[in-house]
Amino acid sequence: MKNKIKIGHQVYKVVYPNSGLLSAEDGQTDFNTNTISVDKTLIPSQLETTLAHEILHVLIHQSGSCEIVKENEELLVRTMEDIFYTFLKENTNFYV
Repeated sequence: MKNKIKIGHQVYKVVYPNSGLLSAEDGQTDFNTNTISVDKTLIPSQLETTLAHEILHVLIHQSGSCEIVKENEELLVRTMEDIFYTFLKENTNFYV
């Protein structure tokens, strides 16, 4: 499991707390501390999908698109998370 990932121009710390330490979600991103938290009790595929979900939130924020998507951000991310995760898994050598 990754402990740090670089997204755009920022490095994010990835932490894996036990279930219940997060809110009602399986993951969350703190943009003030550049920390992504993912419930470590998830099965591996759920953990990876949740991390991809949080990365999509970061991409939206770094692109400056927050104002565009506003209250629809979560819906947009949930719509894209599975296809984004599948792309990442199936194209590990996309940029060689």
